[in-house]
Amino acid sequence: MKSGHIGLFERYGKSSLPIKQLMGPSVPQMMGANETLPEAVGDDVRKVFEERMEHEITAILNGWHK
Repeated sequence: MKSGHIGLFERYGKSSLPIKQLMGPSVPQMMGANETLPEAVGDDVRKVFEERMEHEITAILNGWHK
C-alpha cells in the first residue's frame, strides 16, 4: 500500500477498488494449536543450525571467507 502497510488483500470485481484485507491466525496461535508442531520445528531448526555452523567453520578454516 502507498502508506507502507503490508497485508494480504483480495480485489472485488474488475476495478482497482474495492479491496478487502484478509486476516488469518497469528503464528503463535498456529503453533499453539498443534502440540507436536513446535517440537518438530525445533528439531528442524536445530539440524539446519548445526549444518550451517559446520559449513561456516569449515569455510573460515579453509580461507573461503575473508
